[in-house]
Amino acid sequence: MFITLDLPDSLVAQDRQIAADAGISVDDLIIEGLPEVIARRASLHRQQYRLADGSVTGQGLQPGIPDLRAETIRDLVNLEVVSHHPLLNPGRRLNGGQNQQS
Repeated sequence: MFITLDLPDSLVAQDRQIAADAGISVDDLIIEGLPEVIARRASLHRQQYRLADGSVTGQGLQPGIPDLRAETIRDLVNLEVVSHHPLLNPGRRLNGGQNQQS
C-alpha cells in the first residue's frame, strides 16, 4: 500500500541517516520500526489498573451495626433517599427550604 506522510524535517533527516548507516531503505526502516511502536502502545492499553491498598486496621463491625450484604445496604440507602425526597414521597413537602412531614 502506498501512503504519504507529513513528517518533521528533523525526523526525516534522522530516518535517512539511520537507514543509510544500516544499508536499508527509509521504507524498510519504517516497516521495521512501526510494528514495535504499535505493540508498545497496545501493551499500554492492556495493563491492568492496580488499586492501592486502602486497608485500615480495626475491630471489625462496631457494636449495634448488623452484618449486612452490599445489596441490603444499597436498598436501605435508596429507601432513605426516597423517604426524604419531597417529589418521590408525597408525604414530604418543601417548606422554607426544609422538608417536613405534612
